Amino acid sequence: MILTAVCISVLLFSAIAGTQLLNLGRANPYIWVGDVPPDANTKPPAITIVYPENNTGYPANNLTINFNVKLLPSPTASHPKIYTVYYKTSWQNDSVTVYQWSYHVLDNPYDDDPELTEFSHKLNLTSIPEGNHNITIQATEHGTYLYAKSDYGPFGYNTFSITGSSSISFTIDTTPPTETKPESFPTTPMVASVASIVVVSAALAFYFKKRKR
Repeated sequence: MILTAVCISVLLFSAIAGTQLLNLGRANPYIWVGDVPPDANTKPPAITIVYPENNTGYPANNLTINFNVKLLPSPTASHPKIYTVYYKTSWQNDSVTVYQWSYHVLDNPYDDDPELTEFSHKLNLTSIPEGNHNITIQATEHGTYLYAKSDYGPFGYNTFSITGSSSISFTIDTTPPTETKPESFPTTPMVASVASIVVVSAALAFYFKKRKR
């Protein structure tokens, strides 16, 4: 009985020790130091609004916005990703988020969302009021700067975020164009004028003929 208990204890200890070593191997050796501003090598995300063109007019209260977001390369940033993408219109009070990166289980990095460096999207905007408007697309990038040494351990890292934006202006005008009618020819005044000329000419001819006699 004593030998059996000892064997069971050894097996349990080995299992616990193996689990701890496995968790230690999976642990992140880098320690977070804090948030920092982006350095000079890190540029904001590039946003290209494919459609519509800037300063254009549309005869309907709905419009489709097509745009692309792309992270620019940085020699110092590690694990850059698109964190949020949102837009703000001139006729709405609040910004609207169209993409949000998220992690699900803190202990499982493979359960996180993919770290996107490019993102394309279409917005179908409806019930746009009449008049001149603008829309701004904004995208925020998150990433890290790694350090070989830190005050908190052999490895450390800082996190940063940087936001880029792009805007267009357009006009909504659903009023149908006014049809211009062709001007009517003034027949009555013209006829009266011709008649007056004929009468005057006849009177002058009669006068000169009578005087010649």
